This record gives sequence, C-alpha cells and structure tokens, in this order.
Amino acid sequence: FCGCVKNQYKVSADIEITENEISDMVLFNKLSNQINYEYLSVAFAEPDLQEQYKKVALPEDKGEVENYLLERKLIIEKCKDFDVHLTADDTTKTALNEYDLIKQDQNNYNAILLVLDKNSITESDYLKLLEKEAYYNYNSFSLKKYFSENFFDESKGNTLDEQHNYYPN
Repeated sequence: FCGCVKNQYKVSADIEITENEISDMVLFNKLSNQINYEYLSVAFAEPDLQEQYKKVALPEDKGEVENYLLERKLIIEKCKDFDVHLTADDTTKTALNEYDLIKQDQNNYNAILLVLDKNSITESDYLKLLEKEAYYNYNSFSLKKYFSENFFDESKGNTLDEQHNYYPN
C-alpha cells in the first residue's frame, strides 16, 4: 500500500499541502526529536545515546516533511476507499488518552515539559500538534491492519512490512 501510495505522487495534484501544515509538522518533529533526546539521555550514555536517538529521529527538512504529508494524505484516501478511516475526533481521543499515560512516566513528562519550556510552547499548543500527527499516524496503522487482514500472504516469504510497502494498486 505504501508503495502504491508513493507511485501516486505524480497523479496527486489534487491533494493540497499548505505551508502551515508543513511548518506545523516540522515544529512537531523538532519538538519530538528534542523530547526523545532528553528522555533517552536519562537512560543512555554516549555513544549508545546517539545510536538510540537515530532510531527515533524524525525528519525536520521541509521537503521530507512535505513528502511525508503527501504520503499520509494519500493513505487517508486509501483508508476512506477501504472504509477503515478514523476520524480526527477518534484519533484525538486516542492521542489524548496515550498522552495521559505518558504523563505517568515522570521522566518522559519532565522531558516534554523541559523541551516545551525551552521552545516557549504551551502544553496546549503542543497537544494540538500531537493531535494532527495522531490523525495521520493512526490512519496509517488502520490501513496496515486492513492490509494484514485482507492481503498479507505468509506463503510469499516476505514480512508484513515488505508486502505492505510494495503492494500494487
């Protein structure tokens, strides 16, 4: 599905990505990267810290973020086609519930608050960014779940991720 989505970039002129969407996602990724670094620095020392951080670092380049948003919007369309689309209300509720769980881990929550303070971002503004990302993220999970239940073929010898990434239209 992801492979077919990537192939659709050329025919997706009707999908609009605004500068505001890009800048919001760049900001969210920058904050997430800083939060992850702060959190990981409690558990890891160098060079392990850098190794672990690289595994979770999100793109901060505008071009990469624009491609990410295009792919995610195409995934949303696929979710709608297969009737597995999650609404923004659904994904917001889930994201806020998960955030409440994160807040129970004091190290993680302290990392969030520290980064937000350093960047002069309110927790409320951060949550708005988190909700936007959750919409794309949870719909991606929904499409992958649909694929695993309806198209994944264990006999092919490829992993779920490999088949999901290269499934033809």
